[in-house]
Amino acid sequence: PSDEMTHSITTALGAVGGVIGAIGIFVVFLWIMGRLSLFGPQSFDQKRFNLFGSWNLTAGYGWTLFFGYFIMLIMMMVVWALCIGIFVALATSMTGGDLASTLNQFTTASQLGLDIVKQPVLLGYVLVQSLIISPLTFAMFYGASASAYRMLAGTNKAKAENVF
Repeated sequence: PSDEMTHSITTALGAVGGVIGAIGIFVVFLWIMGRLSLFGPQSFDQKRFNLFGSWNLTAGYGWTLFFGYFIMLIMMMVVWALCIGIFVALATSMTGGDLASTLNQFTTASQLGLDIVKQPVLLGYVLVQSLIISPLTFAMFYGASASAYRMLAGTNKAKAENVF
C-alpha cells in the first residue's frame, strides 16, 4: 500500500474511533446524571445536603429513569412547540396575516437591547416565554425528578409537600 492510502485509512479509523469515543463518553455522562438525578428532591426531603444518596436510591432503575426523562423531554418539546405555534398564529393574525413579516421580526438584528420594545411581536414573545412557557417547562423538568424520588423512596418517606 502507498503512503497516501495508509494515511487515508489511518485518518478514517481515527475519525471512527473519535466518534465511538464521543458516544461512549456521552452514554457514561447520561448514566452518571441519571444516577445523581434525584439529588435535589432527596436533599429537600431530608433537609440536608445529600449528594450521593441518590446514587444508592437509583441503583437498578437506570433505564427506567432514562426513559422517563426522555419522555419528559419530548413532552417539554411538545408543550414548547404548541405554545410557540399558538403565539405565532395569534401574532400573525394580529399583524395583518402576513406570516413572513411576523417571522422576519424574529430574525432581524435590531432585536437586541432595548429595540425589543419597538417590535410588539418580540415583546409579546418575551412575555409568553417568561409567563407561560418557562413555568410550564420548569414544572415538568423538576416535577419529573420529584415524582421519581417519591416513587423510589416510597410514599411514607416523601410527600409532595415535603419535597418542594
